Amino acid sequence: MLCFRSRTSVLLLSIAVLALVGCGGAGTTKVDKALDAEWAWLQESKQSLDALRAERAALLLKLEEMAETEDASEPVEGAVAAEPTVGPEDLDSEIYDLSDEFGQRLVGFINDPANAQIVGEPPTERQTAALRLKSSEDIVMAQEYVEKGGDYRRALNILEEALRVDPENDDVLAAFEQAKLNRWMSQERFGAAEKGMSGKQVRKLLGQPLPSNIRPYPEKSVVAWFYPTGEDRGAAGVYFNEDESGKLEAYQLKFDAVAGQKKSEAK
Repeated sequence: MLCFRSRTSVLLLSIAVLALVGCGGAGTTKVDKALDAEWAWLQESKQSLDALRAERAALLLKLEEMAETEDASEPVEGAVAAEPTVGPEDLDSEIYDLSDEFGQRLVGFINDPANAQIVGEPPTERQTAALRLKSSEDIVMAQEYVEKGGDYRRALNILEEALRVDPENDDVLAAFEQAKLNRWMSQERFGAAEKGMSGKQVRKLLGQPLPSNIRPYPEKSVVAWFYPTGEDRGAAGVYFNEDESGKLEAYQLKFDAVAGQKKSEAK
């Protein structure tokens, strides 16, 4: 079963709107400096997060390419593969810790009364930029739920909430529409998978199935992955032979592996 730590703090956003502005004074300068320092930290941390995620993605790609090369070629005596000295898992904890702190501090920054949007006035440039930072993190979180757990329902909820607070963000809208399109397996998309493919190859084409939609049949050395095809609970299935090392090889693909319920049955 695939597990990953979710960052719920980014979702807990309630936009604060001030009706009145307090009088300025000596304390105002201190507040402004504190907000400026926090905003600088948020911008720098976002850049660090994006760099770490890019590094992790590059490492995953390199390892995948190395694995494909090893599978496709005969081993050369004395040859040693130049594996990365740092693995993706080495970056996971750092990414999680920073993203969790970033999410909490970003929500706090947006909801800080000293920084809140005033009723009847358009958001400031900084307020808009802060919302865009949050939306960017929401897209990342939604993608994690899809890629690591096949959870389109959770991803769509995250993106729908992001659109509620940032409705003019084209990136969020595009991510929402893409997740909605891919939530149900289409026959055309399913047709890209073929017999003989490995689990990695099928996952790359069809996506990660929900853990609850992975069915092992140990007595037959078979594992089946099911992909919902609609609200009627129908599902397409990929059936793998599993060898002693755990490697999977697809031997059967059925788009109608699980028949959908008729409307009368669903009631």
